[in-house]
Amino acid sequence: MRIEQLKDFIEIAESSSLSAAAKKLFVTPQALSASLGKMENEAGAKLLVRGQFGIELTKEGDIFLDTAQKIIRIYEAGLSEIHARPASDLAGALDVYVNLVLRSIVLPHLFRTFNQQFPHVKIRIYTQNRHQVYQAL
Repeated sequence: MRIEQLKDFIEIAESSSLSAAAKKLFVTPQALSASLGKMENEAGAKLLVRGQFGIELTKEGDIFLDTAQKIIRIYEAGLSEIHARPASDLAGALDVYVNLVLRSIVLPHLFRTFNQQFPHVKIRIYTQNRHQVYQAL
């Protein structure tokens, strides 16, 4: 299951309406219904029922909603930690394949700035023609 599906399910549950959730998520109700069907298949249980007054969660849906909300909170906390990490902590190597024009005109300024922001990242530059660059990728 994807993070987007979990977010979709949470929105459906909070909206109590498939069409209202679809509007908020900028998707069609049909697409959201198909996504919900995949989630229910994967969970092996009905997560909600459609009634006269909108959508109601099943017992399994309540459990799934609680779990989905926890997963999203953990996911977002992880992203926040990554984004809060100083860029200067990044380390490793970056391989760059470029043609001669880019190497001589564009890259010197870019790499100077990059090295200031990421001093622990080693840059390896390979000068090749367009076909060799495509093959290297």
